[in-house]
Amino acid sequence: MKVSTFKKSVFALVLLQLIFPFFNQVLSAGDSKAKEIIRKVQQKFTKAQTLEAEFTQTFHWTMVDEVQTFNGKLLIGPGDKFRIETQEQFIICDGKTVWTYDIPNNQVIIDDLQKTESTLLPKKLLVKYSKEFSAKLLGKETIGGFLCYHLQLLPHTEDNYIQKMDVWIDGKQWITRRLSYVDVNQNVTIYEIKNMILGKKLSNDLFQFQFPPQVEVIDMR
Repeated sequence: MKVSTFKKSVFALVLLQLIFPFFNQVLSAGDSKAKEIIRKVQQKFTKAQTLEAEFTQTFHWTMVDEVQTFNGKLLIGPGDKFRIETQEQFIICDGKTVWTYDIPNNQVIIDDLQKTESTLLPKKLLVKYSKEFSAKLLGKETIGGFLCYHLQLLPHTEDNYIQKMDVWIDGKQWITRRLSYVDVNQNVTIYEIKNMILGKKLSNDLFQFQFPPQVEVIDMR
């Protein structure tokens, strides 16, 4: 998968974790039960400044009927700091600069966060997507042994990059257990989320890129 495609898909996970603390404030439409569930998630998240989670991403590339699966780790710090780790790639941001490190090729691309079109500031994505979606409760389902509320988010316009998003919220802990979405190209991306920790103290060093020996540097700033 190309880097840009990876960024777009994995940023949906970042978006999800940032969107729910504020979703009931800006969600333009939706049923009352769905909004109440989101409100409880908001209460959970507003107490925490940081997030750590592991995830499994399954991506179905519809055009070639190819399925790719990989595991990763997500860290979100205060402001716009984040760190995404997979077996082949790290994406690290200190709130201003983004380092995208290709592990097999020992190559890092450096860019300003605000300049990176495919990885918009999470808070900008928050405003963009939350205003363009409505939510409804579809029912309850068991995900990974946890009884979850199944919410579906639909855009108001057909030209949205995300055409449909389904989210499964743990009804006891009020955290996300699964996310699935269909993009404008009809590709399907599914995230299984586990070992989520809120409010853990995270070192600032985690949001700085440590340059390996002989790394190839491509500075796009």
